[in-house]
Amino acid sequence: KGYLPEGLVNYVALVGWSPEDNQELFTMKELEEHFSVERVSKSGGVFDTDKLNWVNQHYIKDASDEYITDLAIPFLIEAGYITEEDAKN
Repeated sequence: KGYLPEGLVNYVALVGWSPEDNQELFTMKELEEHFSVERVSKSGGVFDTDKLNWVNQHYIKDASDEYITDLAIPFLIEAGYITEEDAKN
């Protein structure tokens, strides 16, 4: 929990794949343009929680307050902090 979809996709793309210019942070559009199966390593990728957190923090810092709020509302409702009616206001 707490990972933005874009951060998770960016991180997973980097596990076992190396971009030509060593860039690590990509927009979804950039990933579409740069990702190539030819640059995927044949050896297994290693899951690195610290790297995932680092990538995700960049996406969180760049995200708008409105986007973060929209993502958080279902969790706030589920936890009982707000009601669905509160969320509409």
